[in-house]
Amino acid sequence: RTEFQKGVNYTSWDKKELESDASDISLIYLSRLGVGHIALMAVYYQENAESRKIYFDEKKSASDEALGHAINIIHSLGMKVMLKPHVDLADEDARTNIIPGEEWFGNYKEFVLHYAQLAAAYNVELLCIGTELSNTTVSTWNEKWLDIIRSIRQIYKGALTYAANWDEYETVSFWNELDFIGMDAYFPLTK
Repeated sequence: RTEFQKGVNYTSWDKKELESDASDISLIYLSRLGVGHIALMAVYYQENAESRKIYFDEKKSASDEALGHAINIIHSLGMKVMLKPHVDLADEDARTNIIPGEEWFGNYKEFVLHYAQLAAAYNVELLCIGTELSNTTVSTWNEKWLDIIRSIRQIYKGALTYAANWDEYETVSFWNELDFIGMDAYFPLTK
């Protein structure tokens, strides 16, 4: 019972919103509801599933300063943080369709290591190293993920997880290297 987590996924699609009074008030409200854990999303983009470049969107991606502010508020309210970097597609296709390659993994590693540094700097309790990247987590790309995980662990000493899509969790090749198995369980309810 003591391990049950009452948590909320918390995000913004605005550069500065997470450091606003409105965000602070929302976090206070969540803490008063008894929420103890906040999954704080940080979203970067790539143009489409075939793109190799992963980029910070000047309008929609939360700045490091805004994320840091939100983390400090969450901690001051006695809640714990999972920093959860996401890569979304600008053409609004699903991230599960991203087609990886050597260049993509190089860019992804740079992206996620940036957030490992942020997680370390702000004493975040849990870092999610990826979310619903179904085409990237099969055994073909296992060495790339192992390299990323080793590099993250050199920077960030907290716990690691990966958020597998509901149809991906059985093929993730690196579960044994993480502290927690994460699953976004959007299983179909009907046929």
